[in-house]
Amino acid sequence: MDNSATYLLLNSTLTESNYDSSMSLNRLPEGNLDSLIEKSGINNVLILQWRDLEDVDAGGSEIHSHNIAEIWASKGLEINFRTSAVSNSSKSISRSGYTSVRSGGRFGVFITAPADVIRRRFGKFDALVEVWNGVPFMTPLLTTGPNMAFLHHQHGPLWDVALPVPLAGLGRFFERKIAPNFYRSTPIVTLSNSSSSELSSVLGLRKEIIHVVEPGISSAFRFSS
Repeated sequence: MDNSATYLLLNSTLTESNYDSSMSLNRLPEGNLDSLIEKSGINNVLILQWRDLEDVDAGGSEIHSHNIAEIWASKGLEINFRTSAVSNSSKSISRSGYTSVRSGGRFGVFITAPADVIRRRFGKFDALVEVWNGVPFMTPLLTTGPNMAFLHHQHGPLWDVALPVPLAGLGRFFERKIAPNFYRSTPIVTLSNSSSSELSSVLGLRKEIIHVVEPGISSAFRFSS
């Protein structure tokens, strides 16, 4: 099944009057995905993400973006990921119809990946997507074209697990008080109503830009008889 996050990205590119950020996702015009792609004019999508699917610490976030990229690629879109390096692995890999360029340190990628976008290392892209995982890539500053962010949850207490004091406090402050100011008009996709409420109440993101897209159930799972 086509992930409905696709509609959010593709429909936001039609015309300014055709996309109203105050609309809830389930009210966005839907239709055949091939037709939506043709109308949008999108051919190439660049995705900035912290970790690659093959990273030893990859988890649900990476699986989620992989599945979406696989769907988009199957419809003829050129999809490129830019992630941090994977230890003892090649810098670039092609899988499931898309390419992932893996370079930069675990935290350095948040500088090197945006720098690559600014230097046009990936050439022309029609839409820019980021997976905001604690530290954002600040993609609204990198493009004037279609832009969207996947944000599954705010990281709150996880900062204390990931970083030592006082860096944890700085990370938490940046996530809550600084970064949201740059995403005021960027569509944010999250996975549940509870996450949506949290992003609004904790990060101060406007409810109008947050869209709940439930991920669904993998076809690998079956109901027991």
